[in-house]
Amino acid sequence: TTANMFEAFIGEWVFGAGPPLDGTWSLIFRRTGGSGNGVVDTYLPLVELNTLPFFTTGATNRRLVGSPANAERVIAVGGYNAIDRWRGFDGGEYFYRNGDILFPINELLWFSSPGPTRDGRLKPEIVAPGIALSSLSRHANFGGNSRGVSPDSAHVVELGTSMASPHVAGAVALMLSVYQKLTPEQALDALTRGARKDAFTSHSFTGEANGSPNASWGFGKLNVAASLALVRELIEVETEAYNISQNPIRRSPVVIRFDEEPRRVDLFDFAGKRVRTFLPSDF
Repeated sequence: TTANMFEAFIGEWVFGAGPPLDGTWSLIFRRTGGSGNGVVDTYLPLVELNTLPFFTTGATNRRLVGSPANAERVIAVGGYNAIDRWRGFDGGEYFYRNGDILFPINELLWFSSPGPTRDGRLKPEIVAPGIALSSLSRHANFGGNSRGVSPDSAHVVELGTSMASPHVAGAVALMLSVYQKLTPEQALDALTRGARKDAFTSHSFTGEANGSPNASWGFGKLNVAASLALVRELIEVETEAYNISQNPIRRSPVVIRFDEEPRRVDLFDFAGKRVRTFLPSDF
């Protein structure tokens, strides 16, 4: 279906003007034609005002995943708190707060947008660490605030789902290094089936029943090792086996011809134990 969108602005569109007056502001929708169930999705922009706006009735913590994470064949990544504190360049130990609230260890981060998409698809599909992570920056002095600079003075501590998504991008890169034919659907399948579930990941923050998967955590926390193991299974399914054991005492070379250069050749003994692996560099 086609979605009709519009933007409503309350206040004065003048540089330097004050925010709207405090109070309850109402937007009234009336049907002027067509058909439908009358449901309207309304969103508040992320802005900084003296008094933060909020809905008085009917608000839900749902359908907040935005573009491009809501696109088809795109892996949407949420963020959770895997590290509760870090050591700054000044030697002190620090941790993030959301106002007066600490970020609980292993818990979903408050800014990690939940799904589903407006057309009902589950998003995000997976979550990864998104807080107190060091990244290279040419602005390593962090505006003179040494608390956010790592002891090596070359990295800056950041937070956000923009720090969580590189974890998953790196995991997919590792998958591609193992299996170059990997499709987006296969990568997503390996990520979601290999995801780690714990006491936190079944707790939904969108009002739906607790369970996994859900629109807050997706299928769970990134588990690179488990996902890579699932990708290796794809290789084993496509592997062609050759039996060269008919004459085990022969001393002449055994020649096997392949239609195309193999990615790897494994040699097994009679007990099924792998005794040698040949890589393309060995051919």
